[in-house]
Amino acid sequence: MAAGRQYEYSRTAMFHALAIVALLACIGLLPLSSEAAGGGARPRKTVMIFYLHNVMAGSNATAVQVGAPFTGGNTSRGWFGRAFAMDAVLTRRSYRSSKEVGAAQGVYIWESTTREEGNLPSIILFFTITFNDKTRYEDSSIIVQGSVGFDKLFREVAIVGGTGRFRLAQGFASLDPISISPSAVVLNISATIYH
Repeated sequence: MAAGRQYEYSRTAMFHALAIVALLACIGLLPLSSEAAGGGARPRKTVMIFYLHNVMAGSNATAVQVGAPFTGGNTSRGWFGRAFAMDAVLTRRSYRSSKEVGAAQGVYIWESTTREEGNLPSIILFFTITFNDKTRYEDSSIIVQGSVGFDKLFREVAIVGGTGRFRLAQGFASLDPISISPSAVVLNISATIYH
């Protein structure tokens, strides 16, 4: 009889030991699952430089006006409230004939009411940059949003999302004009993307 009790005790002790090991294993897995969900993983940083070519006039225009405010005859507000749709080309270098790497598609709206001498207006941008270059970023995109004052020395907008390799991206992009004319703009875009 004593041998039987010892056997029962051993079986019960083994069951409890296995239960404790299983519980510890489950507790040990919790940090791994939160890290896999982004809680502890460090995001990858990608820095890209490319050039946006936006043409506002002529047969090859990449931007068209899609809305204008009702001014009631008041012309003192300048371009305030005018909205444009854009489908601009992105290239690897600053000249238009260099290799295309994608497109910037979206809208921009003139948001400034100032018309003082020497004070340039500002615009608010909402656009998606889609990469079509035959690289690892093909068919990936980033979403850009922000306000840009053309009289500011430093112009920065936010990267608020993305798709493909840039899914759930965050970051920022600086926009530096290379050339500005009444019919075309070339911007150097330096994007820092965390994904």
